[in-house]
Parts: sequence; structure tokens; C-alpha cells
Amino acid sequence: MQRMIAMHMLNMKAGLDKEQQKKFLDLIENAMTEGKEVGCPPMQQN
Repeated sequence: MQRMIAMHMLNMKAGLDKEQQKKFLDLIENAMTEGKEVGCPPMQQN
């Protein structure tokens, strides 16, 4: 299960631009260090 989650997260990260990738990784780091549960930001339509 953890491997599936990690693969999904890497696939999502790959589809983001540099700024979005930084926000994505900051969000994960914050959730892991502070134990906060956060929702996903709304999807942007291009």
C-alpha cells in the first residue's frame, strides 16, 4: 500500500511545474512534521 501511495505522489509531482512542485513538497513536509491533516488544493484548469 505504501508503495502505491508513493508512486501516486511521484506521478502527481511529475505533472506540476516547479512552483507547484515546491508547494506540493512543502505541503507533504508540513503534514509529516506537524502531523496536520490537510485537504488537497483545488485543481487549476489550464
